[in-house]
Amino acid sequence: PNGKTAYVSNTNGYVYPVTLADNAVGTGIPVPGAWGLAISPDGAYVLAGDGDCCSVNTPVSVIEVSTDTVTTTLQTGSNYVHRWLAFQPNGAAATPVVSEVSPATGFTTGGATATITGSGFTGASTVDFGTIPATINAVTGDTSITVTVPPGSPGTVDVTVTAPAGTFAQVSVGQTLTLDGGTANAENVVVTAVDRTTGSISFTATKAHAANYSIAATPSQTLGGYYGSLVTQIGTDTANATTGSTSQTALASNIDSVRQGIDGINIDEETQNLVKYQNAYQAAARTLNVIETLLQTAIGLIPTTS
Repeated sequence: PNGKTAYVSNTNGYVYPVTLADNAVGTGIPVPGAWGLAISPDGAYVLAGDGDCCSVNTPVSVIEVSTDTVTTTLQTGSNYVHRWLAFQPNGAAATPVVSEVSPATGFTTGGATATITGSGFTGASTVDFGTIPATINAVTGDTSITVTVPPGSPGTVDVTVTAPAGTFAQVSVGQTLTLDGGTANAENVVVTAVDRTTGSISFTATKAHAANYSIAATPSQTLGGYYGSLVTQIGTDTANATTGSTSQTALASNIDSVRQGIDGINIDEETQNLVKYQNAYQAAARTLNVIETLLQTAIGLIPTTS
C-alpha cells in the first residue's frame, strides 16, 4: 500500500520482495509452491497461497513484511491451489504512517509550509505537530500531505496523521498516553495493544472518563533535553541572523560601489592627476629658472659706460 515494495511469487517455492525505486529483487522467502498473493490493507502482512495441489490440506503462509519471514500458516481444509487471495478490510482505512517531514526543522512562530510523506493518507482528517493541529492545505493521493506548520515551543515533536477511522500513526505498544490532559481527571496510561487494521488501541485506565475524552502523547522531554533543544534553536536562529546580516552588508557595499562609480570620487584617478600636475609645476619652475639664467647672462654681456 505504500507504493515502495512489490511482492512476486513463483512456483519454485519462493516469494520475492522487489524495491520499486530501483527494481532491486530481495532475498526469496521460502513458501512451498507459492502462487496467489494478497497484501493486508495496512501493509503489515502478505498472504501467500501454497501451490501444492497434491496436499490434503493446502495451507496459506502468512509473511510478516517487517522481517520478510513466514510467521505462521493458515490451514484451509482444501487440497486446491490457492491462486486468488483477498483481505477483508472491514471498512477501515489503512493506518497512516509518517515516513518523512520536509523541511525537518522550522521556527517556533510557525506559518511555514511542510510536506509530509508516508502512506495511508487518503481522507486524512487532522495532522498534529505534537498536540497542536496544523492546517491541511492538500492531500495528494495516499502518500503526501501539504500543511501549514502551527506555532509551537522549541524542541522535537511527533507529527501524527489521523484518518477518518480514527487510526493512529505514531502510537505503539508500551507508549505512555495522557487521558483528559489538563483536567482534574487526567491520568497516564500505557498502551498494551495496537490494532493497525481497525485503527484502535488498548490500555487500562484507573479513572472513569466521560465520552469523547481527549488522548494525547505524554511529554517525555527532560529539562536537559529541553535546554539542549533551546540552545540548538538559538544557535540556528543566530546562524540565520548572521547569514542575513552578511548578505545585506554585501548588498549595501555593492550598491555603494556602483554609486561611487557613477558620481563619486575615484581616489586612484585623483592621485594620478595630482602627480601629473605636480610634475607639470616642477617642469614650469625649471623653465623659469633657465629663462632667468639666460636673462642674467645677457645683461652681463652689455658693456657699462662711465
